[in-house]
Amino acid sequence: MPGGARCHGTGSRPVLRKASDTRPARAGVGRVPTENRSPRMIKSPDPRLPSDVLFLLWAMGHGDEVAVVDPSYFTDADGDEHVAGTVVRMDGVDVAQAMRAVLSGLQLDTTFVAHPVRQIRRGGSRPRHRLRRAVQVEVDEALGFSCPITAVAEPEFRAQVQNCYALIVTGDARRRGAFIVRKGLDVTPDSVLLPPGGRGR
Repeated sequence: MPGGARCHGTGSRPVLRKASDTRPARAGVGRVPTENRSPRMIKSPDPRLPSDVLFLLWAMGHGDEVAVVDPSYFTDADGDEHVAGTVVRMDGVDVAQAMRAVLSGLQLDTTFVAHPVRQIRRGGSRPRHRLRRAVQVEVDEALGFSCPITAVAEPEFRAQVQNCYALIVTGDARRRGAFIVRKGLDVTPDSVLLPPGGRGR
């Protein structure tokens, strides 16, 4: 991967937590080599992130994943779509804007996986498609080096979404595609790992 370290998959699946579980995120696995560190490790959250979405991103542990989808993701499903994680909404933004906001609230895992961002394989998943290119720019800018998004067949993608820590539904009614983002080494201060409205220590 140009400019970044090689990523090695661990084969482990994300650890699911109940929506009511507000424990601090677990510590990252191992140390990030110096060459992996991005100048944007300490994030400045996008103001479009609602407080409940921002808390979910901060509460996620290393290796947890979050999906970003448009409303058509559910209407396109065959039968009932079961989601184990917490479902939250980001009204007023499209998928590309939501992805930009999400990437401002977490650090991608480029240490243990080769593709920390995956997209459902549809027409919009072609590398030269406008949506794909827009999100790819955000991913590369967030990391400070190129990290190609990979497309995943729809049945496999939906199976992976079922294991996500959270699912963010945008307010864009257009059929724009869906992404899964894997969180890397946690850099969130313990002081902010409190539920919205929670009391400090």
